Amino acid sequence: HEPVVVLDDGGLVTELLHSSPKYADVLDKFRIVEQTTGGIIQAEKHPIRATLVNVARSLSKQAEGRFIGKSVALRVSRAIARLGRDLNGSKVAVIGYGTVGQALAEQLGAKGAKVTIIESNPLRAARARAAGFTVKTKTSVFPGADVVIGCTGTRTISLEDLALLKDGAIVASASSKRVEIDMEGLTSVAKSRTLVPADDFETT
Repeated sequence: HEPVVVLDDGGLVTELLHSSPKYADVLDKFRIVEQTTGGIIQAEKHPIRATLVNVARSLSKQAEGRFIGKSVALRVSRAIARLGRDLNGSKVAVIGYGTVGQALAEQLGAKGAKVTIIESNPLRAARARAAGFTVKTKTSVFPGADVVIGCTGTRTISLEDLALLKDGAIVASASSKRVEIDMEGLTSVAKSRTLVPADDFETT
């Protein structure tokens, strides 16, 4: 009869507890600590009856987001180099100008990429413009993009969006789960698949 503290990652426990009636009589015993934006979005689909601690939108998570953005920028840069291409001068679309997207855009810009932001939230879009970035829509940016990176924690890149990209464009996700890109749809229509080995990556 004691409270149960759960460290959730992606809304898995929240979904489980609220989707099954067999947990109805114990929901008030749970204290769920959610650390991802995707998990909070998932949780908000339910009338939450358990206590939910929103770490995903906390100040400490924002501090972590800066490091995540830097890490993703380094990984993208190294992946592009392994493909024999150069990030410098590449047209990069960053979807989402939250904490991670902001740090990612700054890092890529410092590496010489021509970064455009795709952001539907007016406040974050204004912040991106104030930082010197151009803010556009997917339909106007995708056809000319060399690299597209989703940073929202939600599905932002559909099959229809992928069809807008030119041949050879690189698509990446900065989210903690496979939600940013329609991977199931992409797998179903892919004509071939090639496994690219991971490199030996160390942050500096």
